[in-house]
Formats: sequence, structure tokens, C-alpha cells
Amino acid sequence: MLRMDSKPSHFASLSCGALEEERSSTGGRVIRFKANATTLLVGDPVFFAAADTVDKSGTTANYIRFAGVVVGGNGTRYQVAHDSSMVGMTAALAGEDVLVQIDGIVWVVANTAIAITDNIIMSTTSGKVTPGVTANQILGTPVTTAAVLNDKLKMLIDHR
Repeated sequence: MLRMDSKPSHFASLSCGALEEERSSTGGRVIRFKANATTLLVGDPVFFAAADTVDKSGTTANYIRFAGVVVGGNGTRYQVAHDSSMVGMTAALAGEDVLVQIDGIVWVVANTAIAITDNIIMSTTSGKVTPGVTANQILGTPVTTAAVLNDKLKMLIDHR
């Protein structure tokens, strides 16, 4: 008899929505890291601060080492954010496990208006994104738009 042991997947969710409201569903590969010295929130873009350790910062140059976007962690009981209701929740305190999505579509928080034609970079306000074109610091492409400060939007992770 063939026995297959269950092992955890690194996939948060993969979705192909058939309904209008399910198009551009969030999901992608998720990896567990340690939070460095900062409390990390769901929706925070993070960079590699040390081996297997991520952090966020208002220093945009740090995002040359872009790791992904926080989608959960110890603070969410390892539940992964599939909709915008969890964005802004504490995912991990310093030294705790944090779940980081490395590709696919994720929720992020805007520091200003973002159009569908913009590239997304890290804002100088830690944890928020803004339009920009700085090479090696572009985090992704908007899938939805943001009209004002603190609007939540979907971003396709596309670091370049």
C-alpha cells in the first residue's frame, strides 16, 4: 500500500475566480521567515535584513533586497490574508515567525493615489507603497487602484 505523508505546502492560495468579484484573486507562494526588529503588519512590503530575516523600512534603497509582502504570521495564528479585511493586522513582533508571499497578487496599502498604469515602489512611510520608477526598487504592478492615503489595493509582485 502506498503511503503519502502530508507535508505543509508553501502555497497560500491559488485561485482562478470565475465570478466578476473573484477576478484577480490574491494568492501565490508563501515562505516563513523571522521578523527582524520591527512589528510587521499584514500588507507590509519587506526586505531581507539578515539570513532568513525580513524587515520593513522607509528607506527605499533597502528594497533592492525585496523579499515579498507580509500575509500572516504568529500574530494571525498563521492564517493567510485572502482579502483586505486582515490588512493592517499585526502579523509578527520582532523575532517571531512571519509569512511572506513572494509572488502572485497581494494586498498592500497606498501612501498616495496609485493608477493602474503606475509602477509601485516602497514609500518613505514604512509599510506603505507609492508610484515610482526607480530601477531595482519597483516592487510590482497595480491590479487595482488607490485614490487616497491608506487605500488598500492589489499588487502583482514583479520586482525589477
